[in-house]
Amino acid sequence: MGMYGTLCRISERQLARITASPERAASLLSLSGPVQSKPWRILHLEKAWDILDKGLNLGSKEGPLADAIHGVHGEKIGPSLSYGRARYLTPAQVAATAMALRAFPEATFRQRWRSGALRDAYVFGAMSGPEAAAASATRYGDLLAHLALPVEEEDDPQEEILDELRELVRFYGRAEKRGDGMIMAVT
Repeated sequence: MGMYGTLCRISERQLARITASPERAASLLSLSGPVQSKPWRILHLEKAWDILDKGLNLGSKEGPLADAIHGVHGEKIGPSLSYGRARYLTPAQVAATAMALRAFPEATFRQRWRSGALRDAYVFGAMSGPEAAAASATRYGDLLAHLALPVEEEDDPQEEILDELRELVRFYGRAEKRGDGMIMAVT
């Protein structure tokens, strides 16, 4: 069990339905209940949401990158979920975030990783140095430890996270092209 980040692209028509029936926001994000979104409209960040947010923002709530995971500047929408209410970004906010994500250099993320700035991220624990090797941190490290399966030494958690970052950039780019808004939550 844990905290999982989810983003869902929504059209103006879907927003109108959610506004009329706010509990639909939770159904969209969970892919359960009467409202189910198409899978290509959902991005499950799983437990990578925290390290992505910290890698992009280092705790700052300023600028469009602060909206990428949490929708800091978005409107609260729907009922209270496990960790607060979902947030909605307008199509204009999605476009600004997409542009900021495209402009964000991967080298900056890598440098923040190497410097230890992401060490206290929710899912990974120790992120660099001998502590990281000892912890065998991977995206699925907690599951693998529970199952007592060996973690492959060649797995590089930094590359897994960078893959997640690239998928986030693509997801926002597709939303921008279609003129979609975005709902996001940590559940």
